[in-house]
Amino acid sequence: LLRFTKCNNVIIDNIYAHHAESDGIKIGGDRINGGWVNSTNFKVSNVRSYNNGRLGMSIGGLANSNFINCEFNNNGFTEGSYGHNDPAGGVDIEPGEFHNNDHIKFENCAFENNFGSHFMCTAPTNTSYITLLNCSIFTGLETSKVQAITILAKNVLIDGCKIRLGSRTMKFTNPKKPGVTATITNSTIEGSDNCITSNSMDLRDNIIFSNNQFKYTSDLLTNNFITLQT
Repeated sequence: LLRFTKCNNVIIDNIYAHHAESDGIKIGGDRINGGWVNSTNFKVSNVRSYNNGRLGMSIGGLANSNFINCEFNNNGFTEGSYGHNDPAGGVDIEPGEFHNNDHIKFENCAFENNFGSHFMCTAPTNTSYITLLNCSIFTGLETSKVQAITILAKNVLIDGCKIRLGSRTMKFTNPKKPGVTATITNSTIEGSDNCITSNSMDLRDNIIFSNNQFKYTSDLLTNNFITLQT
């Protein structure tokens, strides 16, 4: 619905983007004379992006931007015959051969009840300094998707968040994408299955959990609430 390419110094406030076939909001860069140019300096507040077919918001080439009091909910549920288009999620800071994403902050934002992952960043080689501060991440209706959150980036901070995973997981490493560095602190993390998964043995990966509260929400005994192989 809303697409911003190679844009600088943009203010977006009080927008409701909903029921798009693809992305509710797309922010990125493009080439100029053979060179890639990012979008930069976005200030986005009070935006709601709901029930879009592919993503609440796609980011592919953005730097130095802040999102405050925004909601990216119910995406992948279009309430019609179209259904959804993968990844059918909340926000995806997408990988790309040429672009980079850095210094992007989400504060007091909600990523809830999406068909796919609620929040994703999947390219540590070109994604860094991603912050989630005092955000809400919530799995409502369970679907076939496994991950609620995928964090594959450098210098990620998740601070003061309330995370309710349902039966999904938080994924922090991938052997094919080393170099993930992330800190998760002062947050509440609830789940009924494997809460955290990590399967990297690469010394370039560094994940820190500090001062968090974990709550197991199932009545069944489990040996794998937290699964770490690092």
